[in-house]
Amino acid sequence: MGGARHDAAGRGPVSYPPETRYARNGAIHLAYQVLGEGPPNLVRVASGPASHVDFMWAEPLAARWLRRLASIGRLVFYDNRGVGLSDPVPVDAVPTVDDQVDDLRAVLDETGCERAVIMAFLAGCAPGLVFAAAHPERAE
Repeated sequence: MGGARHDAAGRGPVSYPPETRYARNGAIHLAYQVLGEGPPNLVRVASGPASHVDFMWAEPLAARWLRRLASIGRLVFYDNRGVGLSDPVPVDAVPTVDDQVDDLRAVLDETGCERAVIMAFLAGCAPGLVFAAAHPERAE
């Protein structure tokens, strides 16, 4: 699956899939990928256990959706703590909404996103909404 391809807008080569990198929030490493160029910065807040930044590229419809989103800006997406390629968490330490909000902040900081469009889905809605309310200067 390697090799360079053009993004959905034909703006130039992007890695397919993009390189997986890690943001750190305390002792937790959060897997993330960046695709496309911004502004705007688009940040996908994952919906919990269904997230896996590398595995998403194996599903053609998901890969197409990610490439299309990246055609309108710089897309950042990540695995929640305890999910996908991010660090696991103990069964008795389920992340709180505040943990997830802080993880989103850590990913934004690591990727240099001062402001971003927060795109939250399903279980990602609560942390996305709380982040936007707590940090309106960083959310669009």
